[in-house]
Amino acid sequence: MGTTSNAIFTGSSQFAQDFQNVITRAVNIASLPLTLLNNQKSDLTNQSTALSSLDAAFTALQSAVSGITNAFGGSGLQATVSDSSKLSVALGTGAVEGTYGINITDPGTYGASTTASNWDAAPAYVYKLSLSGQTVDLTVADNSAASVAAAVNTQYGSQVHATVVNVAGSAATPDYRISLQSVQLGDLDPQILQDGVSIQDEAHRVVGTPARYTIGNSNNPVISNSRTVSVASGVTLTLLGGTGAVTVTVGRTASALSNGLSSFASAYNAATDALAKQRGPTAGALSGNQIVNQLAQVLQTVGTYSDPAGAISGLKSLGLDLGSDGHMTFDPTAFTALYNQNPASVASFFGSATSGGFLQSASDALNMVEHVDTGLLPTATAAIKNEITDTSNRIDTQQSRLNDLQTQLTQQMAAADALIASMEQQYLYISSMFQAMQVAAQQYK
Repeated sequence: MGTTSNAIFTGSSQFAQDFQNVITRAVNIASLPLTLLNNQKSDLTNQSTALSSLDAAFTALQSAVSGITNAFGGSGLQATVSDSSKLSVALGTGAVEGTYGINITDPGTYGASTTASNWDAAPAYVYKLSLSGQTVDLTVADNSAASVAAAVNTQYGSQVHATVVNVAGSAATPDYRISLQSVQLGDLDPQILQDGVSIQDEAHRVVGTPARYTIGNSNNPVISNSRTVSVASGVTLTLLGGTGAVTVTVGRTASALSNGLSSFASAYNAATDALAKQRGPTAGALSGNQIVNQLAQVLQTVGTYSDPAGAISGLKSLGLDLGSDGHMTFDPTAFTALYNQNPASVASFFGSATSGGFLQSASDALNMVEHVDTGLLPTATAAIKNEITDTSNRIDTQQSRLNDLQTQLTQQMAAADALIASMEQQYLYISSMFQAMQVAAQQYK
């Protein structure tokens, strides 16, 4: 922001203060346009701040509408399993409502074994590893159980994991064993060989089997080395154990939609309150600006959407009630009851962001406000910023002119003051001479 500087003029004549007054008055008059520009810039800055607040409120409302859209997508789905002890379900991108069946013949087992006795690291054994009956070499740092397990994990970790366990449970008299478990299902049958001889505990040795199952009504059995089963896009099952037929139902829950509508009501009210600050006797910096009325019309469009031809006529039927004060209240109980009674009608009323219904209407209205290139708020904000930049440039130009004027006046007054001071000195000199002559003349009378 430009400023004016009224430096004190210092002269040597008796008119120095008068010269200072002339400079001050001239600079103050020349500063009037600069003061006006600074006031304009302050007003523009306040308008920019107000637009930022409105932008934040309407962006949040746009996000809330997107949240409702997401609730009709994968995030609003929930899976139920007829026997949760046999499998679990994970839903991801692409999941849709539906019923999926799987008949598990064998959930599969992981090949596993544990060494039979307390580990003896004293002898210099040659250790090897047996996987699916094939012997492979192990390069170990030393004969300790920790080194042998580390060698298994480092060299063959993609197939089998080795862990050192103390089966005695006592640090004073430990009984270290190496436990092996295959990474995938199937008959890997992992074993540690000591000088070519297996040292695994045969009583607890598991060879391993692949998983076997059929999907839906298919008669084609699936044999897999994984317990993870992708039955459809975004629907993944994990076999937990046990055999038999299991049914998975993927459906939409009212809770996700209810949460989305609650967030929408809160965001709508926040946008209403943000607009209210720019109206009335205590209106903010955007008082009288047409964008306030334009944004109010957008809120009206979103908050009063109706579908006379549909089974659900308006938002109020869904528990979203728009009051006379412009605020929206949400009744989750009313919504849940309606959704559970007629989910298809609710889905039809909302539609999607691209295929009609409330979501397309609200998305289009808010896109008119927030579109990065053509939206009301980005366009208005960019225009205000340009005005601020232009005003700042004009302030700098005006300030430079004012500084030049002050410098010029100071120089001119200094020259005038110096001239007058010189004349004053001459006057004093001549006056002194005349006084001396008068005194001398009086002496000769």
